Amino acid sequence: MFGKTTPLAPSEDYLYALYDNFAHNLLHHSGRPLPNFRADIVDEGDAYVLEADLPGFKKDQIKLELKDHTLTLSAVRPAESRGRGIYVLQERRMDSFSRSFEISGTDEEKISAALEDGVLRVTMPKLQPTGTGRQIAIL
Repeated sequence: MFGKTTPLAPSEDYLYALYDNFAHNLLHHSGRPLPNFRADIVDEGDAYVLEADLPGFKKDQIKLELKDHTLTLSAVRPAESRGRGIYVLQERRMDSFSRSFEISGTDEEKISAALEDGVLRVTMPKLQPTGTGRQIAIL
């Protein structure tokens, strides 16, 4: 009854994702699939800014952990149970994403984050040179 000819059937969008992964692997020779979510890291001079696309996630569903100079961003969205009837198509199930970023060279005590319009923005100030040095005696 709900075959490929109905408007409620899955579209061929998954072909675009397959092509995207294929093109990424071909062009970057990494052999790894694309990450679960897309992120950019920008050097803004005095800080690095990580921006990650997390549409549909709420603040309490996102976790940032810092350990051993590694920032791990994870997000979990539980499956919705609507109770409105039988699903004909259900693609929005539970989502769980996680990525880690090595962040040595940043002032880990001053890292801040904000979520706005589905984009998580993590600002990581760079470590400032202490300016203090010392002479090392040659023996």
